[in-house]
Amino acid sequence: MKFFNILLVLLIVLVTSSCQTSEDFKPVTLVKGGKVFQDGNWSQKDFYIKDSIITFEDSNPIEDTINASGKYITPGFVEGHTHNLDRSWQHPLVNQYLSEGILLVRNMTSKSKGVKAFRKHLDTVPSPRVLYSNWGFTSTLGHPFTAYEPYTLGFYTIEQMRENIDKITSSRNDLYNSYAFVDSIPQLKKIWPEFLKTNPDFVKIYYFNEKGIEDRNPGAYGLKYEVAKAIIDSAHAYDLKVHAHIGNVQEFEKMLDAGVDGFAHTPGFSWKGDSTNLSEYYLTDKLLQEASQRNIILNPTAVLNFEKNKNNETLLKKVASLQTDMIKRYRAFGGTIVPGADWFNQTSQVMLDYYAKYIDLPPNELVSIFTEKQPKPSYLM
Repeated sequence: MKFFNILLVLLIVLVTSSCQTSEDFKPVTLVKGGKVFQDGNWSQKDFYIKDSIITFEDSNPIEDTINASGKYITPGFVEGHTHNLDRSWQHPLVNQYLSEGILLVRNMTSKSKGVKAFRKHLDTVPSPRVLYSNWGFTSTLGHPFTAYEPYTLGFYTIEQMRENIDKITSSRNDLYNSYAFVDSIPQLKKIWPEFLKTNPDFVKIYYFNEKGIEDRNPGAYGLKYEVAKAIIDSAHAYDLKVHAHIGNVQEFEKMLDAGVDGFAHTPGFSWKGDSTNLSEYYLTDKLLQEASQRNIILNPTAVLNFEKNKNNETLLKKVASLQTDMIKRYRAFGGTIVPGADWFNQTSQVMLDYYAKYIDLPPNELVSIFTEKQPKPSYLM
């Protein structure tokens, strides 16, 4: 099944309006002839759109009729991990997400100065719901510093970055915009009120330093554990969910212990296929059960595997197999999977195609992962 051939119910709701003739009397739109996805299966059903709400029973007069014959109709898809829709030149991506059926987008570290303007743009056009984390919290020079700062200086290639590493590491152009350096709890307390003023929908932290921070390259580490824990506690005090960037099982365990609400990646995207160190990336049933009992969102990203290993089909399939195994077991425990692309300045088609081709699940199961089995949008925050 090609995901992009699916007609989305919520997309219809987004672009269809109904006239209100009185306070309690509203005409409806009839959608007929389509195959509707419910409870993991397809069945041909007609339904109505009433005041932007879908119902299968309605006695109100029909104002419009949409013929959905030959179409597959599902709830909207979720893009669980991106860094898009926070810069003005990304306006065209809004419609592209809609065309792919994406109705909820989570920006997992965004330029807070651009978010305010982009929110205004989203209010003027048909668009997905977009949730922003704003700053990504890390230690000084930790990830995602090197993913943002070089571009503020006009360095776009790896060669330019290597040649100008001293300029980059001494620059702070994007500090408190796309990233925040937090090396101690007192420092966190000082900047936390300023972060809240950016009106984040959730919080993104970077934690992957179980091998230590000292003597590691810029961008190759994240927060210290005690600081990460303090950020999580601070966020929860304001009813903000926290999603953690991690790389291996140890870091997953530590952030689970610290109280995160979700993981921006799952262990394994950086695995090189070596069976001798598979235990560093394999989540045990015990860990998955604990995570599912706490309603933790797991986000197995697509592009890091696809882009890094696209010239090595054997390794690409190995990593995808590890992801597939984890997804199957986590769903068996009742856990929530929210796939994400993590593909800058591109939308979700590569993610949908990657899952369809490399994640070994039946088509209906894949549709369930992207749609009906997801938690309510408020929880995704």
